[in-house]
Amino acid sequence: MTTVADEIQIDEAPFRGDVVRPGDPGYDVHRKIWNGSFDKHPALIIRCAGVSDVIAAVKFGRESGLPVAVRSGG
Repeated sequence: MTTVADEIQIDEAPFRGDVVRPGDPGYDVHRKIWNGSFDKHPALIIRCAGVSDVIAAVKFGRESGLPVAVRSGG
């Protein structure tokens, strides 16, 4: 069965941070949020390493029609 994550085509070159997909090492660690009532499984996680990564991630989401959510670690 093909998933949305399998169909996403992303050029990882613009990102200084990591691009993590389901099945990648660390996916389960990076998808966890503080509220354990929610168990989200995003199609893609972009671990932004700076402002340029945030801009590129939001632009990619908008152009791809994917919802974008932000998780900050302070």
